[in-house]
Amino acid sequence: MSANLAKMLGQPQKDVAKFIGDMEDKFGHPSHDVRLLAEVVQAVKGKIAGLGLDPSDTTPEELYHALQAKFASDSAQIDGALGLKPDSDFAGRLHQAIEVTQHIVAGAEVWSLKPTVAKSLMLSLPPKKLMKQLHYRSTASMLKHENIGELYQLASYVESKTWQNALTKAAARLSSNDYTLGPINFVYPMAAGWGSMHQPTDFNVCNKLCGSVSIYPAKSLSRAPLVTLALMLLQSVRQLGVSLDSRSLAAVHPAMLWWASMEHLVSPERVSLNINDVAHNHLNSLSHEDSATHHGAQALLAELTGRYQSLAGEVQQAAQDSAEKLMPATFAEQYQEV
Repeated sequence: MSANLAKMLGQPQKDVAKFIGDMEDKFGHPSHDVRLLAEVVQAVKGKIAGLGLDPSDTTPEELYHALQAKFASDSAQIDGALGLKPDSDFAGRLHQAIEVTQHIVAGAEVWSLKPTVAKSLMLSLPPKKLMKQLHYRSTASMLKHENIGELYQLASYVESKTWQNALTKAAARLSSNDYTLGPINFVYPMAAGWGSMHQPTDFNVCNKLCGSVSIYPAKSLSRAPLVTLALMLLQSVRQLGVSLDSRSLAAVHPAMLWWASMEHLVSPERVSLNINDVAHNHLNSLSHEDSATHHGAQALLAELTGRYQSLAGEVQQAAQDSAEKLMPATFAEQYQEV
């Protein structure tokens, strides 16, 4: 059983076997791994049938390409419904993607530095490389004209490790009064700032100090589906600590309903049905052999871990309830005081 899960998780079998063994011994062998694997296999078969394929006679390559075809069709349908044309540029696509993401996370708030504090902090540590890149002679002038959230995002890529370490230490000395709870700062990247920078490997841009998220304006994203851009923004939103329901993407368009509640589905042959993996593979035109599965694997591991953690809570509560019921009231009071 651990061999199948190890393959789906992309982890060494001995590590997965040890984790499962430890959890099973600790909680009296509830066989959560067996149940979860059976549920996942059955759910994957249901999705294969939903793609018009035979669950008992579909190769991993066929499943992979069917998922790619469905995502391409669904994302094109959504682009059309929102008025995006095939030749729409990145700026227009990102604008729509931010609007969609804001709708999904409506009301979500994050802790971030107060704007005045964020500016004062940067004034105390002039980001000279960033100023040069943006053609400013003074930090004060740059702060006056640019989005503070974007400046912090850019600085994390442009400035040296020494500067970034100094910023981290300075931020650690701030008090809780220097932070405020507010909406997420969605940044529209300025081409002048990002275009001259070396392209990062991760297009998701997130800065926790300013509660800001964005997407690096890479050329490869110039024709990216709106759904792909929204998924990237949502990943950054999660990095800010915002919890999102797996079904939240369904609010974008009915076509997304098919992809809901299946983020932890990975086939036994290690084909990920997680929409983040599917979108990444589609964007980069990856073959089945080179495809990404880490989002699905991570979600599957989280699902398995969550089931054992839930059982731990039930065991703890049951022990407490039993003690309270079996002991006389006076003993129970003493028990609670200890």
